Amino acid sequence: MTPKQIIEAWMGVKELTGLVLPYSKARALAALKKKLQSEVDVIAEHEKSLAESMGGKPDGPNDYIFPDQDIKKKFLLEVRRMHEENDETLTLPPLDLSEHTAQLRISAAAIEALENIVQFEHDSEEAKG
Repeated sequence: MTPKQIIEAWMGVKELTGLVLPYSKARALAALKKKLQSEVDVIAEHEKSLAESMGGKPDGPNDYIFPDQDIKKKFLLEVRRMHEENDETLTLPPLDLSEHTAQLRISAAAIEALENIVQFEHDSEEAKG
């Protein structure tokens, strides 16, 4: 997964955390959220270190002030490049919510972000389209 996909999946899981599920499913969702949160924290720390190495100063959450616009552009390009790097070693615990979809209120963006992590339908339902 790329950092961009991790961040999107983390945001998708946040949409699901208000859902009341049977214990085993809630526990699995909590484990997934915790794993994604730790990955997002690592990504944020990398960005912070990069910004500081380029003379950036924090300016609110996830934003930095740089000495000039050229340095900021260079930082943003580097962050974009970082967000596209694939980490094939990352494994996330799978989560099957296919029996609970009637309870779900989730955005299409979250479904897309969680496509290969959370199973929302039984395989036979996916085949129907």
